[in-house]
Amino acid sequence: MRKKSIILRYIPDTPGAGFYIGYVALVDIKEPDLAKGKALDIAEGSPTIGSDVKSSGAKEYNVLEGAEIIINTAGVPRTTRPDGTIPTREELLATNLKITDAVSEGIQKYCPKAIIISVANPLDAIVYRLYQNLNPPKQKLMGMAATITATVNWATFLNLFMEWFGRAGLRPE
Repeated sequence: MRKKSIILRYIPDTPGAGFYIGYVALVDIKEPDLAKGKALDIAEGSPTIGSDVKSSGAKEYNVLEGAEIIINTAGVPRTTRPDGTIPTREELLATNLKITDAVSEGIQKYCPKAIIISVANPLDAIVYRLYQNLNPPKQKLMGMAATITATVNWATFLNLFMEWFGRAGLRPE
């Protein structure tokens, strides 16, 4: 069973002067240390885009310590089985709710005040389970559903995300 979360923590460079993503932590229980490998890819690629972001990866949730933003992608994908059938939404839900419970425990223990954006499917049920488990303020938990692989959708998401930060009293730069 695969669990995966991408956690972004912003670190203000000057208090009140905006923010940048200063640290990215990845959590994934998949062998062989998949999250560590992805973090290394980020670290190696960062200089090519002029970024000084720091990254780390682990199988344990302690890398979440103090995270302020969490992007939850935890869950197994809906893929074709060897016999050619596809899991029903209910089958996918049963598996992904168990994974969400484990993710919730990590969030509660290491970063209970974080803003959580969930993109895991089935989205409505996963966001509701996160709400049940964490009981965050309404402005701290949201679900994001779309095909964000298309450039237009990704740009729209980023624009809305930055607007939301502005309304939250942060100045995106």
